[in-house]
Amino acid sequence: MKIDKVVMVTAAWCGPCKLMKPAMEQYTSDNAIPLTIVDVEEDTELVQKFSLSAVPTTLVYKNGEEWPEVIQGAFQPADHPVFTGE
Repeated sequence: MKIDKVVMVTAAWCGPCKLMKPAMEQYTSDNAIPLTIVDVEEDTELVQKFSLSAVPTTLVYKNGEEWPEVIQGAFQPADHPVFTGE
């Protein structure tokens, strides 16, 4: 499995987002994966496109697919099966 890019959807007021962000930044940096961080209040088009209802939400684009895997809630990338390939 090849992760092409990661989009982390957050909010300035979201505590779990603040805890997860450094781990996601470190993971994507260590693995040379492009990361985009989007605030739900600034990109309403993305929120509507994916019918997002929770933050943090992570969109993982992999294997050249146009539609991402959507993961809602906080997690540590190094422990999540989408990132570990398990």
